[in-house]
Amino acid sequence: MRSFFDSDILKKLVENELDSSLDKLTPEQKIEACAQQIIKALGLNKDSEELLETPFRIAKMYYKELFSSINKEPDVKLTSFKSNYEHYITMTGIPYYSVCSHHFMPFFGTVDIAYFPKNEDSKVLGLSKFPRLVKFFSRKPQVQEDFTQELAKYIYEQLKPEGVLIRVTGYHTCVASRGAEVEAKVTTEAMLGNIDKNEVLHLWKA
Repeated sequence: MRSFFDSDILKKLVENELDSSLDKLTPEQKIEACAQQIIKALGLNKDSEELLETPFRIAKMYYKELFSSINKEPDVKLTSFKSNYEHYITMTGIPYYSVCSHHFMPFFGTVDIAYFPKNEDSKVLGLSKFPRLVKFFSRKPQVQEDFTQELAKYIYEQLKPEGVLIRVTGYHTCVASRGAEVEAKVTTEAMLGNIDKNEVLHLWKA
């Protein structure tokens, strides 16, 4: 593991000094205190007008918004119904915003969903639920590959379709603003069950 500390010193600092002083605080308070230390370490004036409430804003943003799905089950009420429809159902261009777990920087893009409810146990989901599911699964630090697989697995298990295909495109600010400093689109896919990918791709292009 790479670190600016000797591993033993870092472990002692985190487990003893930091944890012992913060363990009675709420998660938001812990994040706010750590953000305050980051500002201090960078040599910025924490009392300046533009930075005065920045630690509070960072804590609220992480805990209440960007990372609001950590250690939670989906809270989306899946309104579904039986249907005699026997063809692909697709929804494309669903926007999402997530955070890369490698650098804690945003990545964002769109999600395309296709599923085939052709069996007696499968269900058709109300269309407004897909954007809500995408939002829920995006709200935590993760890599795009895991985001894609978790979303596909949940839809497949809940709706029990013949098959499901998820495609996620993403633009990663950790690549665009640092490191390689290039803007490139990343595409990931997850396919479960029996599904004709070529037919789905044709529908998505239509």
